[in-house]
This record gives sequence, C-alpha cells and structure tokens, in this order.
Amino acid sequence: MGKPKVGFANWPFVKDEKVKLLKLSKPYSVEGLWYIDAVYLPATSKRAKRLKHHFGDLHLLVCGAEYVNGKRQDMEDWITVDVHISKQSIQYRRPEPYLNKDRINQYEFDYYTYGLFSPGTYYIIPLHELLRAGLASDVFWLNQVTALDSINTRVVYENESDCLLMTFLSDVPVRYVKIDEKIKHAAWVLSNPNIYQMIDQTYHSIRNGNGIRFEFLFDELHFKAKVEKKGDQAYVKEIISFKGKKYNCTNIVVEHPSLVEYEREASEKEKKWTPIGKADGDRSLMSDQTATPGILDIDRYDSVQSEYTSSVKIERIRIKKTGGTRISSKTMPVDVEGISKRTTADFGGLETVPQLEFANKVNDKLEGSFAEILAIFRLMEDREEVDSIGYHIGNLKDHFPFRSVCTLTDGVTLRNYLAGKIQLKHSKDAIFIEVERDKLALSTLLLVSKSSQNWQLVCHKILKGLIKNSGSWPDIMNLGFEQLEIYRFKHTNADISQKEKRIFKCMYSV
Repeated sequence: MGKPKVGFANWPFVKDEKVKLLKLSKPYSVEGLWYIDAVYLPATSKRAKRLKHHFGDLHLLVCGAEYVNGKRQDMEDWITVDVHISKQSIQYRRPEPYLNKDRINQYEFDYYTYGLFSPGTYYIIPLHELLRAGLASDVFWLNQVTALDSINTRVVYENESDCLLMTFLSDVPVRYVKIDEKIKHAAWVLSNPNIYQMIDQTYHSIRNGNGIRFEFLFDELHFKAKVEKKGDQAYVKEIISFKGKKYNCTNIVVEHPSLVEYEREASEKEKKWTPIGKADGDRSLMSDQTATPGILDIDRYDSVQSEYTSSVKIERIRIKKTGGTRISSKTMPVDVEGISKRTTADFGGLETVPQLEFANKVNDKLEGSFAEILAIFRLMEDREEVDSIGYHIGNLKDHFPFRSVCTLTDGVTLRNYLAGKIQLKHSKDAIFIEVERDKLALSTLLLVSKSSQNWQLVCHKILKGLIKNSGSWPDIMNLGFEQLEIYRFKHTNADISQKEKRIFKCMYSV
C-alpha cells in the first residue's frame, strides 16, 4: 500500500481530470504575503489556467508533473537516476546560474538553471527544484526564504564544541521539533555557513524581484532524481532524495517552550500523573510574511528523503512549568476578538525594559494613526469615575528589533505603538495598547487590574511577544502576570461614543 499523498484543497479543475503543471512564476509579494503563480494545462479542455499559490506550496509543485484532484502523480515516462557531481568536477568548473527568459509574459516566468557534467551526461537542474528539495525541503524553511530577517524569532542557535544548540520559539509548533528529520535538516542548514548563505542569497534575490537565484556553494552534489533524457542531456524534473548531507556538529540539543515533562502529584487517597504544561497541537506557522498560512509541512508524506554522511545524537530538553494562573480573558460581543490560539515563547533571564513615560495629556490635536484612540480618551476623561489618563507613543523596535513587523510596509519607516494608562477611582488601573496598523490586521488590547502592576514590564513583554509572533498578540496567560482581565477589540465602523462606552463598561465591570 502506497503512502498517502499530500495535495491542494479547493482544486478548481474537473474531478479525476489530469492536469499538467507547465511553469512557475517568480515569487511576488502582496500585502506582506508571498505567492507564486503556476500555469496548468487540463487534459480535456487544453486551455491553460493560471493559479495563485502561497510560496510555501512550492514543496508540492514540480514542473512537468501531472496532478489529479490536487495531488501530484508519479510520472511513468521519467527515468530515476543517481546524480553525483564530485568535488573535483566542481573545482574544475564551478557552475554559474543560467537565466531562462520568458519573453512572452514579460519575464515574470524567468527561472535559473545549473548545468552540471557527470560522466556521459549533462544535467540541467532548475534552481527552484534544488531549493524545494534541498535547501528548503519544508514550509518552515521556505518561510525563511521569504522572511529570513525573522529567523531569530523562530529559532536561535549556537554551535560550540561540536554541539549545536537550537532553541525554537513558540510560533514553531512543538510537533515540528519532535520529528528527527526536521531537526536534522535544520542542523544541516545552521551548522553549514555555505548552505545558510545560499538561502540568504535566495532571500535577497526574491526580495529584489529576480526570482530564485543563488550561487553554487555545494562542495559536492549527490541526489536521486527523476529526469527526462534527450540524447546526452538530462533535465532534472523531481529530486526525490538528497544525499551526502554533512553536519558540522556531533551533538544536537533542542529546546522548545512546549517540550514538557510530567510531574508526580501525590495525595493520601491516590497517586496520579499530572502533565505540567500542555502543547496546544497547533499545526500552523503564521507570520506577517508566512509561506503558507495555516499549513506546516510536518507530515512525512511526499517529503524528500535525506541521507547524511554521519550519525548525530539529538537531545530534546524538556522543561517544567508551574501551573495555576489567576488571569482571565473576556470575550466581548461585536467589537471584541477572541483569544489567539498561538502561544508565546518564555521570557527568561534579565533584560532591559524600555521606560514608558505615561506623561502625555490628551489635547485637541487629534491627528495621525492614533487619532481615534485619543478621541476615545478625551471622551473618557469627562467621566467622574476616571482619575487620570496618560499615554506613551514609542517604536516597536525598542522592545525587540530583529523583525520585519517593526517597520511599515515600505520596510524603512518604524512602526509605532500607543500605550495608554487609565487610572480609575477605587485603585483600579487599565492599560490600552494600540499598534500602528498599516495593513496589519490587529485588534486593540485592553488590560484591567484591581491590584498594583508593573505596567512597563507588562507592556514590554506583550509588545516583545507581538514582535516574535510576527504581528499577532501573544498568549498573555503564559507571560506570568496575575489578576489581569484581558479584552481585545476589533476595529469596527461604530462611532467614537459607542466605542468609548463599550471600553469603559469593560473597565468598570471588573
């Protein structure tokens, strides 16, 4: 019985009809998300159709292959060969990328190939196939190709004394780090500067509109592939296994916030095992520039097999988490958004908390990105239950700079946030956090507390989590704060007075 095939949902062609993938476009960005277009030719109508895919779908896209009901089929006419390009042949003639131009469609389907000699055969290899099957063999790494500036918000690594420590942050699902194949590939990329450099070059090439292009930095190249042969030439269609991958480490240590162990809980009557912490089972990998929203290639089906030159020991560090929290979260009708399903990474160690001066007073000059919030504050100031309102406007980069969400869509202008502190009578405080949107779909956050809070630290951890989550609010219940009521307000067309009433009702009801 064969392995199940992974395919595309919402397939727009006739059921059970064979459809051939003719060509792929260069990657392009729309509102921060990256896409690639594919041209298909149905067997019956013979009229080519162009489909838009998320860039992360590239791991399922093979030019020249046939698809039925969205699933790639095995091509009987393709020959399986073992391709080995030795160190000596590469040193004698290092390959250069060759540009295949698409003049009909104004170069949007341009792509690069490498020409490599092996005894008796000249192999033509598309760079997008080397990327798909070698450098970025799953959605996680395809995501890094389009958002490499965010790599430190997903995995932090250190390679010392032949031990590679990889700390994955929580927007990488814990199931991903439990699969040895994924950890081995990550170790191959992160422990080999040349491999990482090819991904980095691809990132810059895509960002500059030049498509998938990188210099040939392999010491040698060994893979098994399906090819189409024409005389002494062979066009590589699909790489099915990548061989000769070498680590520059002997031990791998993996950490993840949701790798937990179990603690024995004893009582006089019974003994039982109680889990400390619980992974939410989220299989999505989301960001402002994600490869494929909602889909992470963590299944082994249809994946490219990898063979390594040496064995390596993988150790996963499981952490303990203390249970119990008195934070609660409210879901409000109409204007309030539910809690995000995503978690946030632990915030350990000592760090400098930016000083937030809630010294600004609301005045008549209500302009800019936060004019609506300031108008709400001005209405709220007139309530007798309100002692004072102050606000602070700062840059996201002050809380965690290494992320593209810290700038607006032009990639240069810093993204601002507003934190408003509202002091109510009877020793009740509230913090209002609004982030400059600029095509960032993000709700407004309200935190209310009857007890004394270090609001500067609260805001810092939330904003840092927001940046690490690439523009979505972190799970505040995991940040270690107590006695907070949490509300999220969507941006609606309600007038200012209605919004002010709803916000005040939430604060005063606590």
